[in-house]
Amino acid sequence: MNRTILKTGGNHESKLAGARRPIAWRRGANSLHGLRWSARPLFLSDSAFSIIEVMIAVLIVGATMTPIFFLFSRSTAGTTQTRDEALASGYASELLEFAQLKGYDDPLFPVGENHDFPEIKLKTKAGSEVAVKIESRFSRKLHVRIPPITAPWPYLYKILVVEVSWSPAPGQTRKVSMAGLLSKNKL
Repeated sequence: MNRTILKTGGNHESKLAGARRPIAWRRGANSLHGLRWSARPLFLSDSAFSIIEVMIAVLIVGATMTPIFFLFSRSTAGTTQTRDEALASGYASELLEFAQLKGYDDPLFPVGENHDFPEIKLKTKAGSEVAVKIESRFSRKLHVRIPPITAPWPYLYKILVVEVSWSPAPGQTRKVSMAGLLSKNKL
């Protein structure tokens, strides 16, 4: 154990208010009762770090912080991706619900591919129209098909497939597809 005991120089304890520097009594094996006298001030002790030790410590701290910052950036990217997928699923289900509300014979949903739906126009009770738009970085397309039914069947069907696509980064395209069914009685 390396303890330091401070005393002021001189013979009398009454000289504590004097301008003398403190001297240090340090524990060591070569003096009486394990204490040895040192006339060096405490701030000039030999226990400082060299520049090499400081540089190694900075390298170790930098090497341990790099994975932590990488983890933060990846979790942010994952959160953004999850948000985009949730929005795309919401936009797709919104259009399918709107088509089911309108019905089989509505002229908004003709048979064909790639009908673009950037917005849906809803009517209020007062008779005015409200446009429900999607974000500009998303695109929403509707594909309407009539399946071939050769057997006598009392219903007609339309298969609706909604594709919502977006670009999270340049050169990347992500897509969510959702399918639904509209039916009508032949009679």
